[in-house]
Amino acid sequence: MIKLIALLKKKAGMSREDFIAYYEMRHAPLALQITAMGHDYRRNYTRTARVEGKEVSTAPEYDVITEVWFQDQKAYEQFSASMQVRDIRAQIVTDEEQFLDRSASRIFIVDEYITETPRPRAARS
Repeated sequence: MIKLIALLKKKAGMSREDFIAYYEMRHAPLALQITAMGHDYRRNYTRTARVEGKEVSTAPEYDVITEVWFQDQKAYEQFSASMQVRDIRAQIVTDEEQFLDRSASRIFIVDEYITETPRPRAARS
């Protein structure tokens, strides 16, 4: 499995709510429709942490962490090739300019390692 992670920042002046709505209602469906999108496509919207109504963390640098999983190298290459098609790339870039600060985008291909969480032991009687 191959994973792409994108750290993305909303366009200046755009509210968090408008950003999420645009991504979910316009951009994600567009990307799914016109690209060879991977096996799984997730958006993780960042937020400040609050405890008892008080912020306990600073505002995140990025507004969303997007993850796309590909079954194998071939599937990733199909996605990459679709993003090089002039019309597809133009549509994606034009749409991203509506809601993203594209100059702040960071994209990584990662190898994911998963550590299994130990299960609690049964209580002794």
